[in-house]
Amino acid sequence: EDGGLYGGQNEPPKVHFEAALQESAKIRPLDAGGQPAEGGRIGLLSVGMSNTTQEYSRFLAAANGDAQKSPQVVLVDGAQGGQTGMRWADPNAALWQKVDERVKSAGLTAKQVQVAWMKQAEAGPARLGEFPKHAQALKDNLVTALGHLKQRFPNLRIVYLSSRIYGGYATTALTPE
Repeated sequence: EDGGLYGGQNEPPKVHFEAALQESAKIRPLDAGGQPAEGGRIGLLSVGMSNTTQEYSRFLAAANGDAQKSPQVVLVDGAQGGQTGMRWADPNAALWQKVDERVKSAGLTAKQVQVAWMKQAEAGPARLGEFPKHAQALKDNLVTALGHLKQRFPNLRIVYLSSRIYGGYATTALTPE
């Protein structure tokens, strides 16, 4: 299998990079109805498993304590322990209701969420098949979950994807490297 993020390369193809810049340029404060507004909000949501919520909670504390962070940027931790890629791929999973509740608790509407960070893995990946089968299963679940995100958050512009941290020292079969 090719390494790198983009077919053996770590630099995105020009067309991919330009598309990201175009979408980023559309991010602006939105009112509750999703219309541009000076007093609006920009929602930044995390999506993923336990590692994601642990890391995002640290990021949340640091970012919210930073005087340079705009008060219009609202950070929401939608990530939840034990919720692997397979579960995020299910549009009827209870975890989506929890995400909706957290967005609402942060004072946002679904139409104000414009950026997300997704960090995901599958529990016990060996049960999904030997490499690359389990990697393909994760990829398929990520693509499906991204579709659910876009459907739930119609103004979503950018989703940052990152891989799971090294799990090779795990003492259980849950997330072996």
